[in-house]
Amino acid sequence: MAAEKTILKDATGTPEPKPMQQKNKKKPVKRAVLASELAAEIQGLRPVLKDIIEIYKSRVDGQLAGLCEVFQEAGGAENGLPPAKIEARMIEAVRALKVKPRKGRVKDLARIEELANKLWALMPPGQ
Repeated sequence: MAAEKTILKDATGTPEPKPMQQKNKKKPVKRAVLASELAAEIQGLRPVLKDIIEIYKSRVDGQLAGLCEVFQEAGGAENGLPPAKIEARMIEAVRALKVKPRKGRVKDLARIEELANKLWALMPPGQ
């Protein structure tokens, strides 16, 4: 015996819409809710990005400022400075740095941070 489908009818005798038709009506509403939630989540990332950039900038800028301070305060004295040969290598490394600031590339930030770390590594202990 084959199973029969029952079609629900309202008081006038016309069939009610199929369940699939009802789902299609709800789908745009659900998509709108999802789109709104996604927009809110993405909007929440913006201040996080700003915080990360600011902390990263402060750290790397602090390293560079510290190096500048060490060399400016020395004023030609050899106290606490690396040998002249190493200083020459440090100058070459800074001049060899290739970045394109207008492009805003993460790899340029990494190159600057890597240079700052290398320069600090060449400093004598105690600095």
